[in-house]
Amino acid sequence: MTFNTIEISSEGGRPVALYDFRYGNTRWYYCTADEDQIVGKDEAGNPITWKAHTISDGGVTQGGSDQNDLRILVQEDNPIAQLFRNTQLSGKCWLTVRRWHLGDPEGETPLIWMGTVIGAPEQDDATKQLVCRALGGSYDRQGLRLAWSRMCPHVLYGIGCNVNNSNRKEDHAYPRVIETLDGIRFSCTGHEEPDEGTFSGGFLEFAREDGSLDRRAIEKQDGNDFVVLGSTYGLSVGKAVTLYPGCPRNTTTCKAFDNLPNYGGFPHLPGTSPFDGSPVF
Repeated sequence: MTFNTIEISSEGGRPVALYDFRYGNTRWYYCTADEDQIVGKDEAGNPITWKAHTISDGGVTQGGSDQNDLRILVQEDNPIAQLFRNTQLSGKCWLTVRRWHLGDPEGETPLIWMGTVIGAPEQDDATKQLVCRALGGSYDRQGLRLAWSRMCPHVLYGIGCNVNNSNRKEDHAYPRVIETLDGIRFSCTGHEEPDEGTFSGGFLEFAREDGSLDRRAIEKQDGNDFVVLGSTYGLSVGKAVTLYPGCPRNTTTCKAFDNLPNYGGFPHLPGTSPFDGSPVF
């Protein structure tokens, strides 16, 4: 019996929602059934075990916002909710929702929804709400970002700054080891100031338990005292990290990066504008 036949039957359907979460190299498979279910196979051809979990959603709607937000309720100690407990994720947590019927011999699991988890606000003392955004609403979009300004508008180590591999972040990497740590700051063993000037406005990378890379922005550096944006969740004393210098977006630091030809600002821009009503124009 096919999925469609079961779906439209009067009383033959026993629907189960299948939730596939992915962050970095880690995946979580949950289902709304009373027991664990083995349905389908992963990319390597291995059977997937969907764990019975206390999880529900408000349904998928069409129309309205182009973001088509999906709200999922989970227990407070759910691993996905815990990812958002201390800081915003440095990467995307992907979610795929499928529908399946218990006892379906064909094992058909049509795709119902796909997108990303963008937050986990508290519903009550024991429940978290996973706020999810549909794939169409999660595309990286930018407006007209470039404008006439004295400061450089380019993203450090990104497009514009790194033309023809002229300023790769790998060329400015500083391997370090965490020496001391608290909730928002850390220090490193054998600290030395970077040739580029400062780590303020830069970031650090480190390996998560699953082998994928995580990232924290460095809000401020004062000698061997580093304050991160968010929290130091995921870091520990003795952990190897890689620091990358920051840039205040001026020509002096751009020269230190040996990247002045790619400077995107106009440092000699006059202070008088033809649009401010000045009679000079």
